[in-house]
Amino acid sequence: MAPRTAFRNSLSRHNKEQMKMMSWSMEHWLVLLATAVIFGIPLWRIVARTGHPCVMAILFFIPLINVGMLWWLACGKWPSAPDRS
Repeated sequence: MAPRTAFRNSLSRHNKEQMKMMSWSMEHWLVLLATAVIFGIPLWRIVARTGHPCVMAILFFIPLINVGMLWWLACGKWPSAPDRS
């Protein structure tokens, strides 16, 4: 019986350490917030200058959609740009 309880104790200790590593600490949240601010404000202003709704800048934070948005922004027609015809 002793080896079984020792094995269970080691498993529970291992699970606690794993859960501790999987949780988000304050540093993680601060890095996430800093990244959102560092990239979000310029994207917001760029999208606003093209004449599109500013809320579209949020789409740049979604993986794969951000690549499509970049191509759309680069090749699409901007409402604020003068017509070159």
